[in-house]
Amino acid sequence: MDKDKLAQLLQASQVPNTEQVKAVTADLQKNYYSKPESLILLIEIALTHPDGGVRKAASVQALRLVPKHWEKTAHDQKPLARSHLLEGALKESSSSTRHSLARLVAGIVGMDMEAGEGDEFLKQLMPLNNSDNVTAREVGSYILFSMLEDDPTHFSDHTHQLLQLFQSRIEDPDSKEVRINIVQAIGAILMIVEPEEDPQALQAMQSFLPHMVNILKATVEAGDEESYKVVFEVFHSFLAYDSSILAVHLRDLLQFMIGLASNNNAEDDARTQALGFLIQCVRYRRMKIQAMRDMGAELMVKAMHIVTALDTDDDDEDMTPARTAISLIDTLANELPPRQVIVPLLEQFPSFATNEDPGFRMAAMLALGNAAEGAPDFISTQLQPLLPTIINLLCDSNGQVRHAALVGVIHLAEEMADEMVSHHEQIISAVLKNLEAASQGPADKKNTAIIRCACGALDTFGDGIDTKIMASYGPNLIGPMVKLLDHEDYGVKAAAASAIGAIASSMEKSFEPYFEGVMKALGKFVMIKDNDEAMDLRSSTCDSLGRIALAVGPESFQPYVMDLMKASEEALGLDNPRLKETSFILWSNLSKVYREQFDHFLAGVFKGIFASLELEEEEIDLPGIDPSQLGDGAVVVGGKRVRVKAPETEDDLTIATGGEDDWDDLEDLDDLGATTAIALEQEIALDVLGDVISNSCNSSNLETYAAQVIEKVVPFAEHTYEGCRKTAISTLWRTYARVFQVWEESAGVKWQAGIPPNPTPPPSIAKLGEALYKATMEIWTNDSERYVDTLLISL
Repeated sequence: MDKDKLAQLLQASQVPNTEQVKAVTADLQKNYYSKPESLILLIEIALTHPDGGVRKAASVQALRLVPKHWEKTAHDQKPLARSHLLEGALKESSSSTRHSLARLVAGIVGMDMEAGEGDEFLKQLMPLNNSDNVTAREVGSYILFSMLEDDPTHFSDHTHQLLQLFQSRIEDPDSKEVRINIVQAIGAILMIVEPEEDPQALQAMQSFLPHMVNILKATVEAGDEESYKVVFEVFHSFLAYDSSILAVHLRDLLQFMIGLASNNNAEDDARTQALGFLIQCVRYRRMKIQAMRDMGAELMVKAMHIVTALDTDDDDEDMTPARTAISLIDTLANELPPRQVIVPLLEQFPSFATNEDPGFRMAAMLALGNAAEGAPDFISTQLQPLLPTIINLLCDSNGQVRHAALVGVIHLAEEMADEMVSHHEQIISAVLKNLEAASQGPADKKNTAIIRCACGALDTFGDGIDTKIMASYGPNLIGPMVKLLDHEDYGVKAAAASAIGAIASSMEKSFEPYFEGVMKALGKFVMIKDNDEAMDLRSSTCDSLGRIALAVGPESFQPYVMDLMKASEEALGLDNPRLKETSFILWSNLSKVYREQFDHFLAGVFKGIFASLELEEEEIDLPGIDPSQLGDGAVVVGGKRVRVKAPETEDDLTIATGGEDDWDDLEDLDDLGATTAIALEQEIALDVLGDVISNSCNSSNLETYAAQVIEKVVPFAEHTYEGCRKTAISTLWRTYARVFQVWEESAGVKWQAGIPPNPTPPPSIAKLGEALYKATMEIWTNDSERYVDTLLISL
């Protein structure tokens, strides 16, 4: 094998030319990497080539080949390779290449340790970490971290020796790199520390925490983002292991983190990271924090102060300290008792809401609104005296405060619209004033945001406001809403369309005078599909039309049903998840309006819903992975099956079939968790299926579809997403109830309580009941989600 040719190919693979890189990679896979001798050649290139990029590429590729070829390497070559690599790492001037060489050493020694041959190298490695030479300590500590990260169990017999080393080096006076490497090594060794069995190791791990805080503090003060991110990651890893490790210092750690988060002189990213750690602490150390006097209150109040700096001009998706503090407020409200976090919030609310600084007034409403979801029952009992202040904030002189008040009101209305009934009229009036003022002002970002929020408030309040109150505002609401359908911003149009549906739903028969005009205005959006924004508008329109149908009834809506159903069925093929979901919801609403008269559309409805429930996989391209090596051509990531595309060219196939080392690419799939867009779509499809069966299926329909429904729905009782599990169980019960009801009506009998069943249901119903019983008991016994358990208890 020609070392120079191999080096040339590695150099050619660095060129930013996709086709060239593909051809070179195929050549390397086929003619070099498949052969054991390529590993030693790559090591030589990594140590001797004059081009730093080639040296690094060689070391990275060599590490990938270690599991495949190191065992086949000649025994007499192994000690030389290890020692030369260590020497090369110590001499390497490039930090990134030095790290690559260190990882290669760690990978090789890890293989040796699996074979029981690594002790000699450890005798070299440990003293290296205590060397007088700074570079030696940096290389030694990075190799040690890399080995621990790869497989800490190799060091199970050396735990105390390592912990002693960490204690001596964690505050290395000469090298930040050593300090960071040791912190990472501490995070990696957590897996093999058994606190109950090894109190000495527990005490050592606890003693590291103050030092880690000092290191974090220093990196934050230095603005060293790369380093403080690493330290934060290690702090997060502590939360995944035995709570006793953090217990002694948890209060101090929480206070340090909230202090850092509140420090306006620190970088925003560091503050956001501190808040992220606090959020995880509240979730995973809930009982510990609950037992700490005043800790919940301190976190809540300081989070509220951080929110005062919210810049509404920032992108909503930017995770600034203020936006992350809102997430902390939400988490505190969800996880801790109201007396510990909601009472302090409510105590602060009046002073925040009347503060001269508009940031405080804004924070008051955002905090209250976001806490409402976590503690709706408690906040609802305290809401009445706050409503006048809330209305004042809706009418505030500052536009950002009014916007925040609208956002807060939306959150409150989602959870407790009934508790706001005493002030519905004033709230609607204030919302309408905001809408009018923003509509008449310049069409800038701030006014557009207020218009959308005002529409959102009307949308959220729709179902909860008294029909007479909404009817009295009808003329003042419908006109502006219809006018907004001509706004240049698609988001405003969509918000207005949704609000019209909510207003109609609340007005009921009082909406009829506006019905024809509204249908004409909305009708132009029923089939649009120009772009994603247009389809979002179509989705909002579809949802709105379903609510209008509920308001005006079957006869008035009849002329529009056929075209609307055609449009909704077409929408399923437009590859827009939200449009599919609102099409399903439209079917749900129309089934409620037309009851068994809806059976004309059931074939298309069941076809569309079943197709959604059968969406199990996504197909993606994973370079270096050949689906023929995967059995059924799929991998499971985050509880979701993902189909891998077949190679399209010969080079792709060569790369794939030689790509055993490329499973690291799966790390890029972390976002394919169980709660995917498909899972959310299926949750809605399951719910709508229950609605359609309950409302529109007669005996004939049930004979056709009931068995298929059970077959499709039962597997979702074991879905990784709790929303699907919960809805699946509900739909199974609703299906059983409808089948039983139709049988009772057709047989002229009435079920009587008691065992055995009287009258005895037919075998088909008994079989359905058995499937339902099995699914219900399985989920009740094993499910840890309280929402699912609550549903089962209510059933």
